[in-house]
Amino acid sequence: MPVPKKKFDSSSKIFLYSLILIMEETLYQKIYDAAVEVHQSLGGPGLLESIYESALSYELSLQGISNQRQVAIPVMYKDICVRDPLYLDILVENKIIIEVKATGKDYPYYHAQLCSYLRLANIPFGLIVNFGKENIKEGVFRMNNHKFISNKNCQNKSSSRICPSTAFNP
Repeated sequence: MPVPKKKFDSSSKIFLYSLILIMEETLYQKIYDAAVEVHQSLGGPGLLESIYESALSYELSLQGISNQRQVAIPVMYKDICVRDPLYLDILVENKIIIEVKATGKDYPYYHAQLCSYLRLANIPFGLIVNFGKENIKEGVFRMNNHKFISNKNCQNKSSSRICPSTAFNP
């Protein structure tokens, strides 16, 4: 006999949503801590982006956090691939994209790039980690894919696709 599906009331949905956010905060904190460790161990800014990417992926693995580097994301237009795939720097547990940078400045293009990756890959969360900053805390920004996060505070008037990025404050 099939088991009847249980309907969740609004308070149950809010509780589940809150639980998911708490779990994501913990994962964000672990990623931030790994980025700090990499930044300090490699002596701060001045190296190539690929070096920081490799080191961050390794540090996440050491902490038991599942991740993949250079994940191919096809660019689709009306059911056809229109070009070579884009490559995500690091995909953490299939739910957070980390876009690694190694420049002294933060360019708006970085945020648009991550926004596009989140949308194309259908991934809920993303981080820009810029190892080019003297203080790594100044180089970490979080973004949410609005398809997964439904929050009035996340509505960006210039884009209905994504929340504006926010600095990560551990």
